[in-house]
Amino acid sequence: MKPVYKYRLRVLLILAFGGCLMVATRLFYLQVIQREHWQEYATNIRLSKRSIATHRGRILTFDITSAGDGAKPEPVALAADRPAFDIAMKLSDLDSAKTFRGALYEALRVDGLRVRERSEVKLALAQTRQGGWAAKMTYSGVVLRRKKQSSIARLFWKRRSTREKVDEQRVIPIPDAVVQPVRRLSDQTGAGLEKLLGHVIKRAEDMLNDRINSWEVRPVLRNVSYDTVMRVDVHHEKLRGFLAEPKRARRYPHGELAAHIVGYMTKLNPDDYAKYKEEYAGSREKRYLLNDTIGRSGVEGRLNAFLRGARGLELVEKDRNGRMVRALTTFDPKAGSDVYLTILPAQQRAAEAAFGDRTGAAVVIDARTGEILVLASAPRFDPATFSRDFARLSADPREPLFHKAIKSYPLGSTFKIVTALAAWDAGVAPDIEFKCDGRFMVGTRGVNCSARWGHGKVPFRTGMKKSCNVYFCEMGARAGSEKLAEWAIKLGLGKKTALELDGGHAGYVPSPARRAFESGRGWWRGDTANYSIGQGDLLVTPLQAAGAMAAVCTGGRLVVPHIVKKIVNANGREIPVPRKRSIEPVQVALPAGAAERLRDALTAVAHEEGGTAHRAFGDWRRPYRIAGKTSTAQRPGRSDLGWFAGVAPADDPRIAFAVIVDLIEGEHGGDVPAPIARQIIESFPDEFITGETRTLASARQTANATQQTDSK
Repeated sequence: MKPVYKYRLRVLLILAFGGCLMVATRLFYLQVIQREHWQEYATNIRLSKRSIATHRGRILTFDITSAGDGAKPEPVALAADRPAFDIAMKLSDLDSAKTFRGALYEALRVDGLRVRERSEVKLALAQTRQGGWAAKMTYSGVVLRRKKQSSIARLFWKRRSTREKVDEQRVIPIPDAVVQPVRRLSDQTGAGLEKLLGHVIKRAEDMLNDRINSWEVRPVLRNVSYDTVMRVDVHHEKLRGFLAEPKRARRYPHGELAAHIVGYMTKLNPDDYAKYKEEYAGSREKRYLLNDTIGRSGVEGRLNAFLRGARGLELVEKDRNGRMVRALTTFDPKAGSDVYLTILPAQQRAAEAAFGDRTGAAVVIDARTGEILVLASAPRFDPATFSRDFARLSADPREPLFHKAIKSYPLGSTFKIVTALAAWDAGVAPDIEFKCDGRFMVGTRGVNCSARWGHGKVPFRTGMKKSCNVYFCEMGARAGSEKLAEWAIKLGLGKKTALELDGGHAGYVPSPARRAFESGRGWWRGDTANYSIGQGDLLVTPLQAAGAMAAVCTGGRLVVPHIVKKIVNANGREIPVPRKRSIEPVQVALPAGAAERLRDALTAVAHEEGGTAHRAFGDWRRPYRIAGKTSTAQRPGRSDLGWFAGVAPADDPRIAFAVIVDLIEGEHGGDVPAPIARQIIESFPDEFITGETRTLASARQTANATQQTDSK
């Protein structure tokens, strides 16, 4: 062998020997010298996964009255998250010796045999005769008992079993090692011992029914103060199994404002949990835990998938007392998207205040775009206390839980704008006059007019101004029921309009063909008379009424009402709003001159002596005029419903509105809905309505000056 190769071999041998010596030295140091340290570390340290709550997106809108000269409107948060804490429990740490859990699982056996086809296990808190605490267990199932067979029979037949049905009730004492930490938590927080033990029993019941694992963390005290968190943290060694969990709590800074639009949050129920567990299977970020909350109604519910972010995950080391030593791996949570609404908070508040103690709803939309500016329902509720107040709200006869602005109701005389269009389209002359003697006869029956002795010879403008039933029954008879239904559908009636809100109605547009198809009943001349003045089977939502008014008074521009302006994700990028159909306006071909004639007649309703809304608008001092129509719709078995729907300004509509109110006996549409509509309209700056290019600050000054003048 050449010398050079011998040299290389020696170097390799030295390196190999040196490497082995270093490894052996390190092993000796770890296993011998530091043996006690690593033994204690292995005994004390536990790996634990901890879910990190996500930040739910905000629900915002813009306040046009908050902007100064040249400034942009300020965003107003209707719903947002805030930091909060829960006191949570981990059953596996509370019952670290497994004595309680072991006793529970042992109680699920009968004579040492496993119970099959078991019903859901029910646990209830009870007390033993000695005064201790116990869990009362109830369940039923089947036990398979093997039959005794002779040795010869076993050679030829498989061993047989008999099915024995069992109904078990057991009482399992709760060990003192479990009760003591719960008692200490009760002393530190002031929460009742029985209440806390009830949470322990509930978690054990969920574990036995395979809804949770014993090591999962579940809250027992929600939204506790920071002082309580500190006390629990300081006495952590004595409160084994309990820990303070940070979270995000939903808050509604403006209380009842726009409650039906915003919606509310509730705790996830078992059915929801099963549904989303399957839907988000394999998705760590989106999965739900059993005690999570979820949006139930309004924007909170409809756009829950956008508002809800992705939860984070943290892998931590803990010592034997459950204290975190260090975080090993962290997956940060992802915040949800912010949802911006089209409503105007100051005007929404004014609309809600205008109802006082009355029951009803109000809608204001942008007549050019369809943006919903006001969507008020009275009475209301507070989303923050919804769960606590649910029983009281459900029992209230005024139905505060129903979003009345998107429900459907009989329309009454406001439908006369549709009757006029249908008649003109059918060839009836716009300047035709009819004689009103107070009653339109249909065979031996008749439809009464608002004037007992009649209005005499009535042209269209007077018929609309005084809401003459006889005039429009005559118009409807000439147009025909099918033409009435055709124009109702053209103006958006009978179609669901609340695109981003759950629970919205489509209303109902009757016709002879529809009635024959649905019920097989016939259509009579009296049905057409009722139809002409908005009575009968016709049902319309306030949103549809406002949209129809906008279409009629803008020359046929039929807008699609919508309430979500935009959705912005956590990165600041705008994402598409999910909608079932386009929100682009549709042009409806109106009969020649129809828009001008209707605007003129509807303006007379509000601003001329004898108009049905003149009492509400007779002293109107704004720089624009109102065009509108009142209604008093009859509801069998219930009080009448008053309507006032219209547009402003009358000559070039910027907003369209509809107000409904449950009437007291003797009241009419012009008595209550019209004054409420006036209060809502007056809450808008004049420059917003008229479209003048003046600053909003100047608009506020002008509005304040006008109010002071009015008060004087």
